[in-house]
Amino acid sequence: MRPTSVFGLGLIFCILVFPTGGFTENLGVPRLEGIIAEAEWDRDIVRNRFLAGEFDFLPNMIYVYNLETLNTSGHHILGAADFHVCYLGVNCRDYVPEDAGQPDAGRSLAPLNFTAFRQALAWAGLSLAQKEQFIQNWFGPYRATPAYSIVPDQLGVWHNPNIPIPGNNFTEAWQILQNAGFYIDNNVLYQPNGIPARAQIIIMDIDSAIWMPNWASRCADQWNDFFDYYLNVTNCNFVVHPIDFNSLLNNAFVYRNFDIYYLCWGLNRYPDYLFDFFHSSQDFPWRYNSPGLNDTEFDSYIETIVEGLDPSEKIQASYEVQRKLYETMPYIYLYHRTAWAGIRGSDPESLANFVPMAGVGVDNDWTWNQMHWESQPEGGYVKYWLETFPSNLHPGWKTHWILNRISDSLIAVTPDLRDIPWIALGWELEPFNSSLFNIQGLKATIKMRNDLYWQDGFPVTVEDIKFAWNFMKHFPRFEPFHQYYLWSRIDDLQTITLYLNTSATFTIYDFLDAALLFPKHIYDPDLHPARDPVNDPVWMISWDDWMADHTEVMPVGASFPYTALVGVGSYCLANYDNITETAILPRNSEPHDFFDDAPIEVAIKFLGRTCPASDVEYVAVVLNAGTKNNATGELDSCILESYVVEVDGVVDVVQTVSYALDPFDSVEFNSHTINLPAGWHNFTLLIYEQGNPQPIDVTTQLVLFSIREDVNFDSFVGIDDIVVAAEAFGSSPPPMYASERWNAQADLTGDFYVGIDDIVDIAEDFGTT
Repeated sequence: MRPTSVFGLGLIFCILVFPTGGFTENLGVPRLEGIIAEAEWDRDIVRNRFLAGEFDFLPNMIYVYNLETLNTSGHHILGAADFHVCYLGVNCRDYVPEDAGQPDAGRSLAPLNFTAFRQALAWAGLSLAQKEQFIQNWFGPYRATPAYSIVPDQLGVWHNPNIPIPGNNFTEAWQILQNAGFYIDNNVLYQPNGIPARAQIIIMDIDSAIWMPNWASRCADQWNDFFDYYLNVTNCNFVVHPIDFNSLLNNAFVYRNFDIYYLCWGLNRYPDYLFDFFHSSQDFPWRYNSPGLNDTEFDSYIETIVEGLDPSEKIQASYEVQRKLYETMPYIYLYHRTAWAGIRGSDPESLANFVPMAGVGVDNDWTWNQMHWESQPEGGYVKYWLETFPSNLHPGWKTHWILNRISDSLIAVTPDLRDIPWIALGWELEPFNSSLFNIQGLKATIKMRNDLYWQDGFPVTVEDIKFAWNFMKHFPRFEPFHQYYLWSRIDDLQTITLYLNTSATFTIYDFLDAALLFPKHIYDPDLHPARDPVNDPVWMISWDDWMADHTEVMPVGASFPYTALVGVGSYCLANYDNITETAILPRNSEPHDFFDDAPIEVAIKFLGRTCPASDVEYVAVVLNAGTKNNATGELDSCILESYVVEVDGVVDVVQTVSYALDPFDSVEFNSHTINLPAGWHNFTLLIYEQGNPQPIDVTTQLVLFSIREDVNFDSFVGIDDIVVAAEAFGSSPPPMYASERWNAQADLTGDFYVGIDDIVDIAEDFGTT
């Protein structure tokens, strides 16, 4: 059980409060009836239309005067520090490298190659308060927040809060220099080796970015105050050198011929970018270790972050990297951009219940599930401003805000950036090393819920996920991570295993995020002989027209959406008008939205293969997508009292739990063991809230108990299973022989080859049910 909290995300004008006690408001999510999204290129027109009531939600607001106008008009202005940092990069090498063949190779970089000198720069440089004041003077109170780490606090558990924050302490800076052996003689600063420090140190800045604050000059002034006036030395003068952007990139990342440069990075919620920025293997032309760090201990920490399988060890390694960065100071941090949004707060009524998310702001899945009009707990449309209208909604060719609303990942990320179960109920990573394939990679075993439906009524299956991971090969946008895809194997109808030719563990998140972009019944070309699912505009074609040549049995009683672009997200795409640049996204309704009837959701996770006539363990999983207190109207914990499991209509478990489940959290209760014969079995899980005699949520899962020789999962080992194995006979996984016919389910012996042994195994159990 985790305590509830307010998320510290920078300046937030509308503070969310999480009280305790009371009863849960059992309303489905999303609470809105739908969204009307419209594009408009002129931000001033957007502001005026918002004030006129023609927009309700403005994302990514960047102009201070627009923010101030909305704020003084009584609307909500919410911001959070973005996954972004601006910094000064310092060259830590002894000499400019020679590997790029440039004429300045071999130039001495002293005194910047002295660690103590870089530490002194950090302590003599701008403090957080000075950065804040500079931001206020340049941007006003909105656009940015001071930075002090390359792993900022908006990265949640990865951020080390115990690292000192240097700045504006000339006394400490001089003490660091003295302790390292620097000294002053006749108004000249000498290095520990007795050589005078350089007369001039250049800071490269971007000459064309006139709209950007002149951080380079502000930092140069601060350092010159330290050396010229505090130390009263005549050398170590800092001079800003404006340079065009491309030349700066060449000098910083190709030639590595610089003293200090100013630039910004876009980050993400995983600190695997530390490998690119600082690992010694990335110090070569056109890679990103521009400071030239080369430390084996440092490398080992970074490798643990990227490749480690123990989450606690990865987090500790992230802490150690931040400690080493503080000690070596290859970057001087300046500021993070802030993601601002304007949301209707008055005239005629206000929106409520938005959820800030670290590094993202309020324009996120949680907000779009929880947000509602103040006067009504559910219903109504919100008019959303699209910065640009996407010309192509096909999931293979574009990613965009509309697709984010209609799609879901296999997992969810909490507002404070923790992973929680969602459609995937859990996964395990382990090394996959094979001398046969010359592979040192990863194997991810993913446990799925099997009570979920696509928006058009077709069930979501592990076959859909396997198909999607194979189908992504057609689209270049997936290539950065899909290049590591080897194959996937369906272990049972709740379990799929992914094989990757990489040891970088964060790659799994790319596959989890993209696993539900391509429902097999829509995109499989074998099911649509008259279609080209790679290029056909699925968002422009009615569902009935798209499915006209479909050869499988259609769902019964499904209320189909208006287009063939379907997902499992909280909203559907009903209308896409390229002329008016408007899209209408109604709420995904029951029974296809698994959170439709309450924000509490239950699921059953099997801990192993569902083998018949053997002990099988399963657990009850409960998710909280945002429960609200009836009395206070605020998000609040749900007090879970008990749960019941029925198997084939007979009660198997009655368990008292007395557990307070916080909003945006999940819990997995103790396991239970069951032994069932082969075949299909119904599992029903009911969860009860304290003081409520009716279950707050119920799910029923149809689970197949079968042996491995039941290759096609029809609960019978027969000729069809032999046919499946025969079609894959003689094949091995990529890149081996006949990999195009490889079928991992038919490899019963686990030797990565479908041969006579596998067919014999099936034949020996022929006729088994």
